[in-house]
Formats: sequence, C-alpha cells, structure tokens
Amino acid sequence: MESSEMKNMLETIGLPVAYHSFGKGEEIKPPFIIYYIDEENPFNADDESYVEQQDYIVEVYTDKKDSDLERKVKDLFKINKIPWTKSETYIESQNMFGNFFYLSTL
Repeated sequence: MESSEMKNMLETIGLPVAYHSFGKGEEIKPPFIIYYIDEENPFNADDESYVEQQDYIVEVYTDKKDSDLERKVKDLFKINKIPWTKSETYIESQNMFGNFFYLSTL
C-alpha cells in the first residue's frame, strides 16, 4: 500500500492526519493521527523483487482514553484486511494517550 493510499484510508476516520509530523508551527490538538513507513520488506526470488511489503506505524493521539475511536481504527484495518498489533501508553509530559498500531501491507 502506497503512503497516499494509507493517508486516504486514515482520513476516512475524520481526524487530522499527517505523514510523520504536522508542519512546523502547526498547533494540532488531539485527537489526531500520525503515520509513517517503518520498514520495507520486498519478497525476492530469482534475483528479482516480486512483492513489496511496507510496514507502517499508525499513531493515534487523544487527550483521554477513547475506546470508541480505537474501535473505529481497528474496524478500518479489519475492513481493509490489514493485519495489525497495538500498544498503548500515556505520555505524561503531553497529557495525551498514544495508541500505536503496527501494520504490514502489500
């Protein structure tokens, strides 16, 4: 999945979305989504790359625990048949929750 396709898919949730970070000086309040390519893993055989797999990290930031939003994100990945794993943390210095989704796409 290309980066622009990932962005378009994430934007359907209705939150601000940016690749890696928002522009300098932009003050975006939670909730918002950051995504980026973590790794590219092509499938190689016979000295050729046949399939290119991209691993993304999708970070969803909120100012309070938002189980409904988490469900929307998980459902979006399920509908698009994208496998994921998730971790969560509270960022005390920013007073925000961070939900980190690790995705593998073709």
